[in-house]
Amino acid sequence: MSSTVASRLRQISAALQGRHADAAPAAGSGDKKFRVLFVGVDHPHGCAWRKSLQEAGRFEIVGLVPGFGGAITSLEEEYRALPRYADANAALASGLEFEGAVVLLSNREGPPNCVSLAGAGKHVVLEKPGVGTVEDAQAILDAANASGSIFTTAYTQRFSPCAVRLAQMA
Repeated sequence: MSSTVASRLRQISAALQGRHADAAPAAGSGDKKFRVLFVGVDHPHGCAWRKSLQEAGRFEIVGLVPGFGGAITSLEEEYRALPRYADANAALASGLEFEGAVVLLSNREGPPNCVSLAGAGKHVVLEKPGVGTVEDAQAILDAANASGSIFTTAYTQRFSPCAVRLAQMA
């Protein structure tokens, strides 16, 4: 694993453990939660992401971008009162206060939303595959690097000990 990737993973881990200046505090500390804009709520993995964020106890979903033609049919009743936005730019322009976003959109919709979010200094987790071209991926990375935000894809198995060992054996 390159030192850049290892460094990024340490940043993400620290942010999720409450050690980053903008991150959520440790569970049960009574402090403010890490506020999340949820972009692409009807993605097939959306329900699992929402449950994971909720069960972690340190995150609060504060706004939604439906994506996928505006459909939000799978949302649980508890999210009906959350503000909804056409895209990340609309959420940013509204003044909604949030530290990061989970983005689950198509390869066409995802990159411009991620560039806007990362460019505004928001931390971004992008569900795989997330981009269709190298240029789209580079634009997201450039925006994150310029703002100092944390960006990662949600492909967690890439760095599991088993996957790393298999890659070394190939």
